[in-house]
Amino acid sequence: MLVSPPKIAQIQDAKLVSFDIFDTLLGRIVASPSDVFRFMEADIAKLLGRTISDFAILRNTSEQEVKEIAQKRGIDDITLNEIYTHLLLRLNADQALLQQICEIELNWERRCTSVRSPGQVLFNLARRLHKDIVLVSDMYLPKSFIEELLATHGYSGYLKLYISCEYGKSKASGNIFEVVATDFAVAYDEILHIGDNENGDVAIPKRLGIKPFRLPRSVEQLNNRYSFGRSIFEGAVRTNRTLSTSVMTQQIADFIFDEPDVDLEGAFGGDPFAFGYALLGPLLLGYVTWLHAEAKARGIDRLLFLSRDGQLMQRAYQAIFEHQALPNDYIFASRQVARICSLGSDWDIERVLDEQIYATKLSDFLEFRFGLSAEELDLNKLYELGYTGSEMNIGNKVDRQALRELVFHHRSIIIKRAEEQRSRYRAYLLKHIGTSSNVAVVDIGYAGTMQASISRLTGKQIAGFYLATTSKVLEFSETIGKSFAYIDSFATSNNNPTLGIHKYRFLYETLICSAEDSFEGFDLSIEEVKPKQWKNSQAKNRKGFVKLAHAGTVRFCQDIMRRWPRQEYTFHLTGAAASLPLDSFLRAPPPPDVKLFEDIEFEDRYGPSIKRVFIASQRLAKMGPVVELWQEGVEVRTKAESKVRFEGQRSGKPTLPIETVYEFDSGFALKCEGLLMRYVLSQKLLKKYRKDRRRFFSDSQNLIWRNYGRLTEKRLRS
Repeated sequence: MLVSPPKIAQIQDAKLVSFDIFDTLLGRIVASPSDVFRFMEADIAKLLGRTISDFAILRNTSEQEVKEIAQKRGIDDITLNEIYTHLLLRLNADQALLQQICEIELNWERRCTSVRSPGQVLFNLARRLHKDIVLVSDMYLPKSFIEELLATHGYSGYLKLYISCEYGKSKASGNIFEVVATDFAVAYDEILHIGDNENGDVAIPKRLGIKPFRLPRSVEQLNNRYSFGRSIFEGAVRTNRTLSTSVMTQQIADFIFDEPDVDLEGAFGGDPFAFGYALLGPLLLGYVTWLHAEAKARGIDRLLFLSRDGQLMQRAYQAIFEHQALPNDYIFASRQVARICSLGSDWDIERVLDEQIYATKLSDFLEFRFGLSAEELDLNKLYELGYTGSEMNIGNKVDRQALRELVFHHRSIIIKRAEEQRSRYRAYLLKHIGTSSNVAVVDIGYAGTMQASISRLTGKQIAGFYLATTSKVLEFSETIGKSFAYIDSFATSNNNPTLGIHKYRFLYETLICSAEDSFEGFDLSIEEVKPKQWKNSQAKNRKGFVKLAHAGTVRFCQDIMRRWPRQEYTFHLTGAAASLPLDSFLRAPPPPDVKLFEDIEFEDRYGPSIKRVFIASQRLAKMGPVVELWQEGVEVRTKAESKVRFEGQRSGKPTLPIETVYEFDSGFALKCEGLLMRYVLSQKLLKKYRKDRRRFFSDSQNLIWRNYGRLTEKRLRS
C-alpha cells in the first residue's frame, strides 16, 4: 500500500495513534464475519450430538440478546462465555460444554483470520515514526486470544490493548476512548484513530474531537467502486452466498480493492495479471474443483486436457490438487486435425465441401480442411479451372463445382495424407491413454467434435468434461462416452444473453486459449511421431496478454487453497457463481479497463480471414477492415470519448494529457518518494529499492507497486 503524504502527516502529528483490530489490522478470509459461524456448524453439531440448522443465525441472535440484557444494566459489551452460556440455555444443552464450545469458535477464528495489508503498513509506519500506539476493539473474544492472533500475524510494539468486553465500555458508545485518553493523559484532539467502521471508528471519535482515519473494508470497496464489483457483491455475498462464494469474493476484494488511498487507472491498472487473478481465477477454480469431483464420482482414471484451451485448465487443476489429482496429460488436439483424420472416403470429402466457406485464401482453405499443402497443388489444373493462383481469395459464393473438381483432382493425395495423419494421431493418443480404461477429455466445449474424433480413432468410449455444451454434442451420443458441462448443458442456442459463456463465446475462447501455436498435425517427413504447430499466427497481442493473465489465474487458485480452511474437495462454486466475476466485467467494464483489451486478437483459422479483435485502437482501425467483438467495450469507450470531447468543448480548452500541461520535476519527485520509502519499507526492501528502483517495482507481487512503478517510469524517462 502506498501512503499519501497527507496521511503520513496525520500520523506524524498525532501524539497517540489508536488502531481498530478486526477488519483493520486483521482481516478475515470471508466476506461476512458471520460466515465463520457457518464453518463451525458441523463441529458444534458433533459436540452437542444433534443437528443444528442455521447455527450462524442462532449464534448471532444469542449475542444480540445477551448484549441487550447487558446494556440495560449499563454495560456496553459482553464476553464470549456469556454468549455461549445463553446459547446453551436456549438449546437446553449441558453447561459443562461451555469451554469446549468456546474453544471451537476460537479455533475457527484462528483458521479464518489473516493479516490486512493496508492496516499493517500503517501500523509499521506509526512504529517507524516512533508513535505511541494503542489498539482498541469492540470485541467479545478474550484479550489473551486477541494478543495471540496479533502476535501470530506479526504485530508487536503497541503499548496497550483495549477490548470492550474487558472494560464493559465500547467504541460505539465512545466510553472506551475516555479510558484511553485518561490512561495516556492526552487530549482527544491529540489522538488519531484508524479503523473501518463508519460509526465506531469515524463518527463517534470525530464527535469527541479525535481525528479519525477510515480504512474501509476491501469487500466494501468492491461493492462501491464499479458496477461490475457491485454485481459480484450482489450475486455472491448479498444473495446466493455460500462459504465458497464468500471466500472467493473476499479474495478478489483483497487483491484489487484493498488500496483505499490509491486511485488506479481502472480496477486492474492495465495489468493482465490482475485481470486473470480476479476474473479468470474464479472461473477456473470453480471449473476444476467441479471437474475433480465429477470425474472421481464417475470412475474416470485418466484426464486428457486438450490443447490449447486445456493448458490453463490443467495448470489450475494441478495447482489446486497437486498429489491428489487424477492421472492426467496435456495432449495436442485441433479441429483441423480432427477434420483431416475424418477423410476416409469420397463422401467424407463431399461433406467437407458442403460446409460454409468463410472469406479466406484458397491455399489456406485447402490446407486447413483437406491437409493439402500449396506445394502439392497441380497448378495446371488450378489455372484450367479459372483460378489466378493459390493465394487468391475465396468465400461462400465461390464456384462450388470448380472447387469440387479441384479438390477431387487431388483426391489420392488427400486420402493418403489423411490416412498417414490418422495413423500417427492414433498412435499418439493410445500412448497417452496407456492402460487406462475410463478416460475423459477436458476442454472448453461446445459440440464435442474432438471427443468424437478421439473416440473414433482409438475405438474407446471417451467421456468429456466441458465449460458448456450445445445440443450438437447429442449427435455423437452413440459413438462417444457421456458429456458433462459445468455452466450449461446441451444448449439449443449459443446466443443465450444470460450466460457469458454463450454471449461472449469468442471472448471466453480468446481468454482461456493458451499462448502456444495451434496444432496442425504431425510431421510426415520423419519416422517419429512429432506434432507440428502453426507458426504463422499474427496474434502477438493476445499471446502476451494471456501469458500474464494465466499466471494470475493460477496464482488465484493457489492463494484460495492456502486460505480455504477445509479440504480442497469441499470447495464448490456453481457455474453461475464461478463465471459471475468475468461476466459482470464483460457486461459493464470500467472505461479505463477497456483499453487493456485494445487489439487483442481472436484467432480462428477456420473462420473468416478479416481481423477480429476485442476492440480496435485508432491505429489498427486506420490500417484496414477490422471486426470488434466486444460490443459493451466499444460502447463504454465511445461514451468515454464523447464525454472527453464534450468537456473540452464546454471548457473552451483542448483536452490534453496532464503531462502536456504541467511541468514534471523528476528530481523533487524522487526525493519525496525516497523519503516515503524510508517509512513504509523494511530494511531489506529499502536496500533493494535503492539498488535498482525500476526492478524493485517491476518485481513486486503487489499490483499497486507494479502499476506505480510502470506509470512513474514513463514520466521519469520523458
